[in-house]
Amino acid sequence: MNLPPSEHFGNPLIRGIAEIHIPDPVPWTPSAPGWILLFAILMATGLGLFFRLWKRWKGNAYRRRALNILKRLKQTDGRAEQTVLLPGLLKSTALQAFPRALVASLYGEKWIAFLESRYAEPGFRENAGKHLLTISYRNPETWNLSGDQIEAVFSFAGRWIKHHRREDEPL
Repeated sequence: MNLPPSEHFGNPLIRGIAEIHIPDPVPWTPSAPGWILLFAILMATGLGLFFRLWKRWKGNAYRRRALNILKRLKQTDGRAEQTVLLPGLLKSTALQAFPRALVASLYGEKWIAFLESRYAEPGFRENAGKHLLTISYRNPETWNLSGDQIEAVFSFAGRWIKHHRREDEPL
């Protein structure tokens, strides 16, 4: 039952005041073309950055695999039959990153020079490089390497796998 408003009903101070009209909601789409252009530029930049990072992540899959293998080799506590696999791991990692014609024929001092050229570490040839050659070309019974020396070679191998620069990467 609707009764007509009476003079005596309600608050007398607000009689005669009109109802507030709420404006239309603000649209989500910008009205100026500059904002649309800015949004398009930001989206293109974001997508480009995403694809670049994704390509780098995919391109470094060989590094992650090699580091997992290295981790498993390290868990053997320096046993010779597992340590002897380390030079092969470095060579296969290098074959993933560099042209086969450049890497496959390298051995001895040339191999050590190549490793050093793609990841410069002071004193590598005299320390880990010398021990890597021992592991590569000598019988494990004739190594005469301490646990610390073998650990230094493993440590270098991990650093080289993580930080070497491929042919398509700047030095």
